[in-house]
Amino acid sequence: MKTLYLIILFSITYVTSAVGQYFQQEVNTIIDVRLNDVSHQLSAFETIEYRNNSKDTLTFIYFHLWANAYKNNKTKLAQQLREDGELNLHFSKASDRGFIDSLDFRVNGTQLKLEYNENIDYVKVILNRVLLPQETIVITTPFRVKIPYGNISRLGHLGNAYQITQWFP
Repeated sequence: MKTLYLIILFSITYVTSAVGQYFQQEVNTIIDVRLNDVSHQLSAFETIEYRNNSKDTLTFIYFHLWANAYKNNKTKLAQQLREDGELNLHFSKASDRGFIDSLDFRVNGTQLKLEYNENIDYVKVILNRVLLPQETIVITTPFRVKIPYGNISRLGHLGNAYQITQWFP
């Protein structure tokens, strides 16, 4: 009985301490965007207000560039679709694929360094100064999205009918 009591007490203490450590970063965005329904492209400018609600000092932030998942047949999305027997992206023409480009992340007009790895769906944005806990930073970037043909996945177009999901950094 004493052992059971200690296990329950330990479990309650562990769960309580884990809940106390939970945080979620706060990200507020404003996006000015235009759709070119001839070239199937979005041209945009994004302002990102990022509040560090963690207890850590941040020197970089990762951004998801989902549209790059449609860039070629070597992406993680293409691999997953192939494994599921879906070959539309694998055999698609370059003109039917999508991407995001023209990124120029800045803070107060100063350009930030970007680091890419083999996964082109993400970019590591190196901050030009540390972001302390409870501080807020404003990051801006223009970007362009080539919307892929709509037979691949959720982001796409069929003629001038659009499904626009996960399209901004």
